[in-house]
Amino acid sequence: MKSTMNMLKNRLGIYRLAAILLLIGIVLGTIAANIFQKFYLNDLETINRYFGTNVNLINIDYGSLMKYIIIRHLKEFAMVWISCCMVFGMPLLSLLITYKGICIGFTLSSSILCYGFKGVTLYFAYIFPQCIIYIPVYILMVKKGYELCESLYFSGKISFKGKKNVVREYLPILLILLLFLGIGCIVETYINSALVRNIVGWFMKQ
Repeated sequence: MKSTMNMLKNRLGIYRLAAILLLIGIVLGTIAANIFQKFYLNDLETINRYFGTNVNLINIDYGSLMKYIIIRHLKEFAMVWISCCMVFGMPLLSLLITYKGICIGFTLSSSILCYGFKGVTLYFAYIFPQCIIYIPVYILMVKKGYELCESLYFSGKISFKGKKNVVREYLPILLILLLFLGIGCIVETYINSALVRNIVGWFMKQ
């Protein structure tokens, strides 16, 4: 499978391959949301109604929220880079991209099923403005992750010391991405939470 992924990457290019995998995931997520809507839609509507009614009464614990957001993104960040240091890094990274697409497709479709096309506005409220930071970070992370895995395992046989040197070369970009990921977490915690509160409050008045 790893040789197949490498062949696809060389034929399509990193960005095109990632876009295709993401699109496949979005389609699968959309299909799943529609097939299984009878199992979750009523509960989702009840939760959203309760949250919308009480949104202005909720006191946000920014410390706990920040901790949750940072841990969630750090897990994904670590998973990508650890996977790309392994021989099967390309298939794992491809599965992660597809999974991200499934999450996007399922969440967006569920929001539309629950609120109609106003659900699109609600979905983007949940991901804005931190997506302006996260999207470039994840694009570069995917690109550099594929490149790292290719350098380690598909560009000729190299020694263990040589592999360590290759990994060391990627440390600066890793730290830069980590810095911007942290900035995105701050934006998501403080700006997005306020935006979501206002948008949800507006939705409940409609």
